[in-house]
Amino acid sequence: MDRPPSHPSPPPSAATTSSEASSEPQRRTSRVLQRLLAMADSYYHDGAINQAQEIYFDLITNHGDSVEAGLAEERLMALARLRELAGEPRAARAIYDRLLKLNS
Repeated sequence: MDRPPSHPSPPPSAATTSSEASSEPQRRTSRVLQRLLAMADSYYHDGAINQAQEIYFDLITNHGDSVEAGLAEERLMALARLRELAGEPRAARAIYDRLLKLNS
């Protein structure tokens, strides 16, 4: 039979350390970026390619150092390649040109 401790421990403190407080906005931003990437992927799979493409570019433009921006760039490269294979070289070139401008 388990007995309760004779001196209960104090309740957890509601205060956060400065490192916890500073990492909370980063976690929040990361969650939002993940949702934006998922939204773009959903648009893509639903056939709304232009909407997906704009979100991917937005992630790269505004959050270039994030993991999601790197994934968005990979998806745009794949999309450009698919446009090439579909006989849409101008659409592919437009994607490549925008990516080059962002990386220069």
